[in-house]
Amino acid sequence: MLHIGLKTSRAVPAQPRVNMIQRLQDNFPALCRLSMGGSAVVSWFYGMTDPSAGLYDVGRYHEGATLLWLMAAIGVVIVLDVLVNDWSPSHLTLGKRRITLAWKRTFQWRHYLFASLAFCYAAQPFVAERTGHSVSLLLFFYWHAFLNIAVAFLDAKLRSRGPGWQRACS
Repeated sequence: MLHIGLKTSRAVPAQPRVNMIQRLQDNFPALCRLSMGGSAVVSWFYGMTDPSAGLYDVGRYHEGATLLWLMAAIGVVIVLDVLVNDWSPSHLTLGKRRITLAWKRTFQWRHYLFASLAFCYAAQPFVAERTGHSVSLLLFFYWHAFLNIAVAFLDAKLRSRGPGWQRACS
């Protein structure tokens, strides 16, 4: 689409208009990943601090606490990945130095983060059963495990589109 200036005859390319649906499509995968990472951090917080939470009983034992801390670490890495690889500018210029902002290794292996997070959720009922507690959060654990696996598959499919799909692969 060309835009012709009023006082000149030179053709100037017009900026494409981005509507709300296009913005949602562009940000939806990042919002899904941010939701999964944030949910893991919030689950860790409830499991470690709220005595009335079902995760608190599981987190009192060594195996449960290890899984909760692993969930928190993976969740923080996922949130940082979204902030750095998706929503930060591609370069920063400080004086004469140009700094590239991309966490390429996390971008390449991020589906393993979601698979690990799904393992942490799926292992919690086994820890609860082994420690003698009821598995009242069985649906919660397996729902989050399923969602993390789904996000891992969708993310791997989107990243397989090619090197121009997202700035972190270039």
